[in-house]
Amino acid sequence: DLKCVCATGLRRQRTTNKNSLFERERERKRKRSRKGLWGAVWSVEPELSIESRMPERELRNRVVRIASDKVDGKEGTVGEKDTNANGTTVRGSAACVVPLGNAGREKALEGFRKPYDIPDEFPEMSAVLGVIPKHCFEKPLTTSLSYMFASLFLTVSLPVLAWKTLPTPDVTSPVSVLCWLVYAFWEGTIATGCWVVAHECGHNAFCENKYIQDSIGFVLHSALLVPYFSWQRSHAVHHSRTNHLTEGETHVPETTCEGDSGIAKLRLFDWIGEDAFAVVNLFNHLVLGWPAYLLTGATGSPARGFSNHFVPSNDALFPGNWKAKVLASDVGIVAVLFALYEWSVVYGATQVVALYALPYLFVNMWL
Repeated sequence: DLKCVCATGLRRQRTTNKNSLFERERERKRKRSRKGLWGAVWSVEPELSIESRMPERELRNRVVRIASDKVDGKEGTVGEKDTNANGTTVRGSAACVVPLGNAGREKALEGFRKPYDIPDEFPEMSAVLGVIPKHCFEKPLTTSLSYMFASLFLTVSLPVLAWKTLPTPDVTSPVSVLCWLVYAFWEGTIATGCWVVAHECGHNAFCENKYIQDSIGFVLHSALLVPYFSWQRSHAVHHSRTNHLTEGETHVPETTCEGDSGIAKLRLFDWIGEDAFAVVNLFNHLVLGWPAYLLTGATGSPARGFSNHFVPSNDALFPGNWKAKVLASDVGIVAVLFALYEWSVVYGATQVVALYALPYLFVNMWL
């Protein structure tokens, strides 16, 4: 009846009271029963269990073995002497508390890692689609429109409310800066709902009518400075090669054999250290990542080379009639940029930056 538990460190329990050990075990089980789904444990063996959420490196350092009062088939009794692995004499149930050791940890970790065997054959896509209920493929226009109008209402209402209630934007006022940053976060988060609606249009998941969904996707994405048809094509390529290490369309890892970029990043890592490098990566990913991808195809597959979502010069990414769709996307972007310019002329650039530009950055971060 061995139990493998995650403790705060490798500790020996030096109690001589057998009942106290039972009390602690009962309390531990009671607490674990309250954890619900997130406190579930993986069963390693009938007599072993480990907490699944503990990172492996923590598990290596913190796993201890607590046995019952049976040691090698003998009943332990209070006051009975025994010797632990270090040769130290202990009494009663304390004799059963010893570190797992390297072999024991590895045995527990085998169950923790849960390796996955890749099958030799996968089912055809038609077989997968065939077992999905038909109602899952239904795309009622009224339901999709209700989601769209809900997102639009919230996205338009919050800027109006903010401009009427928040202090005038002023970079010299800490209170003003804080208020407008909080607004930008929430407005950007809400506007991401409109982005996602257009995303579903690009996936042909909004409604049955292709012209309606492409029109809605075009307007919503253009309003967020996303070239709809260009993105629709590159996003389809992304899903056809999701997580492919060399042919994926986004987040393809760099290598040192592809040129100076990968080597330069390694040198930067060595120069500024891991923590500073993480901060640089966060800024690049959250602030510069999306515009860099649209303009240069950053993190895209080196097999397709340089790409620009506004210029259909990449035949591998934009073949055939997709070139005309890229140019159509440009029309939408130019129209929105012109509208923003007119807005700044009439109401001032400060209002455009506060109400649109700052939330736009947060929308990009969520992507």
